[in-house]
Amino acid sequence: MARLLFLLLLSRFLPNPGFAQSLSTPYEGPIIDMHLHADRGTSMQDWEGVLQGLETHGVVLSVLSVDDSARVHRHENPPARFQVGPAFPCYEGRFPKMDPCFEEGDGWPSLDWLRDQYESGRLRTMGELIYVYYGIPPTDRRLASYWELAEELDIPVGVHVGRGPPPQGRTEGCCPHFNDDLGDPSLLVPILQRHPDIRIWLMHAPGWDYVEEAIALMHAYPNVYAEMSIINSIMPQEMHEAVLRAVLDAGLGDRIMFGSDNMPIGPIIERIEAVPFLSEEQKRAIFYGNAAQFLLLNEEEINGHHGL
Repeated sequence: MARLLFLLLLSRFLPNPGFAQSLSTPYEGPIIDMHLHADRGTSMQDWEGVLQGLETHGVVLSVLSVDDSARVHRHENPPARFQVGPAFPCYEGRFPKMDPCFEEGDGWPSLDWLRDQYESGRLRTMGELIYVYYGIPPTDRRLASYWELAEELDIPVGVHVGRGPPPQGRTEGCCPHFNDDLGDPSLLVPILQRHPDIRIWLMHAPGWDYVEEAIALMHAYPNVYAEMSIINSIMPQEMHEAVLRAVLDAGLGDRIMFGSDNMPIGPIIERIEAVPFLSEEQKRAIFYGNAAQFLLLNEEEINGHHGL
């Protein structure tokens, strides 16, 4: 009976199979943000502003990328609820914003340290994997042990896909081997074939240049989800709606998730609310239900998020 009640509760925040294309009332429930960076290139005052934005807009859980071991401990008991994961690999121990990144491993976190962090519960996700900035494909042998660890411990992995910022938009000194072509989601096929049980979410996906590739990957692998940060914030609203429509028409509305990538949350919510073809069920799925499903949240966590 308890399991049945849990499934009924979760179903309230997942899309119905018909995906009715109708206007709906504004969403007023909790939100899960699948793409947030800890203090990335900001002062603590700015970071406090980020936290306030989460609180103001009902973000009950954020997947938080950290780029060194010290930040893990710094965010163990934050004022907002986080699932923390390491961002890597970083070229020569520097994150793309040029702050230190796992310097002790030249930009790579220790596997032994990671295992300890996951088994203790201090880390719960892996990513953002930014191999596109490092200039290597996901099949590079240096990443193999990290994929293996994620599958073994059932750790969800967030992967940077799509093209990154143009050279003039990168921090001086950043990533001399950056390779846009490595943001192609189809490059993950060998990883998913080798690790069939791994959970992967595509970050700022499907992208405006790899939409077909992302949709094909998600069709082939039901354990692949996507969040649409950047597309849902700085890209034109028409582009955002076109990409969203393509994913819904492909029957993948149950695997789209909300993400901010540290952009202001309020305007993103407004843009999603303004999409004329999204139903109330679809909004609930994007804002909360799909991520709750992907992250395997339990009944207690879901109840807590809804104040039940």
